[in-house]
Amino acid sequence: MLPSVRPRRLAFLAGLPLSLLAATLASLVMLGTGAQGAVGNPLRQFNAQVPNCSATWSTGLAFDGTALIRSCWYSNVLQRINPADGSALTPLTLTGISDVASLTWDGTRQKLWACSGGPNVYQIDTTTRVATFKFQVSSCVDGLAYDPVDDTLWAGCDACTTLDHYAITGTLIHRFTGVDQKLGGHGRSGIAVQGANLYLSNSGGEQVYKCTKDLVTCTLIATFPSTHRIEDLECDDRTFAPKTVVWAQDDATTTLIAFEAATGSCDGSGTPASTATPTRTATPTTAGASTATSTGTATRTPTATSTRTATRTPTATITPGGPTATATPCPPGLHKKGIC
Repeated sequence: MLPSVRPRRLAFLAGLPLSLLAATLASLVMLGTGAQGAVGNPLRQFNAQVPNCSATWSTGLAFDGTALIRSCWYSNVLQRINPADGSALTPLTLTGISDVASLTWDGTRQKLWACSGGPNVYQIDTTTRVATFKFQVSSCVDGLAYDPVDDTLWAGCDACTTLDHYAITGTLIHRFTGVDQKLGGHGRSGIAVQGANLYLSNSGGEQVYKCTKDLVTCTLIATFPSTHRIEDLECDDRTFAPKTVVWAQDDATTTLIAFEAATGSCDGSGTPASTATPTRTATPTTAGASTATSTGTATRTPTATSTRTATRTPTATITPGGPTATATPCPPGLHKKGIC
């Protein structure tokens, strides 16, 4: 159906030559439908109804096929969010870890991968709620993504010009440099994987790019409407099936946005699965959250005065060949002070 056109405009169209009239009508059709089905098109935005991270930030977001999972620095509680409306689901209180930064869901193992203390990678069993230290990387503060295509991990430090690709055992496969030049001149932050595509967000530009995995080609697809920095990204091929989206988060508020991704499932196997329905709790539980001091509401707006410490980037280095699983974890928080 054509978009509605007022009578006066119809009279104007009637006086146009046939060729120009056809072109004009085609343009009107595009105005009515062009925004649908476009990569980067925002399909949903809400302020999640969970406590915001008090006096700290959230740089971790995952999707387990049912719920969005959000972390807070210096907390062992993971928030669970209904992707349909942003309502709170039962949170996960973890043992074995006290500081969670970036997150990613491993659909192969049905477990979470998490970054803690800057370079420390943990695996989290969401059934037992136990976190197990696995290995160290250079850094993974706000960038960690599981790649189901080849069973690997992508990681990187905050606002960095590099991107690291690791084997699932923690061995460094390749380090990409000059990544900021592919992302509008801004340092990279969040990472998500969808089949043959990487989605990378930049720090400062509040933008999301779709890249080939060799980073030869990166295309701007969306801009995050926030006064704060865009952080972790996560692929979701269930909530909007048969469409796939990439969720993006704001670091200082509970704002989450789903951007339409390219056609295909997160693991690259084909058409996304049908929508899963999360189980909602009647009363969101926040007990145990060390930073839960305020509740996000639908009317809450980002606070422009919130800033990020400049010392959060760890100083750890890594060489090809990778860290081992026997590495000693960096104590939580010391990476923010530049100690490790």
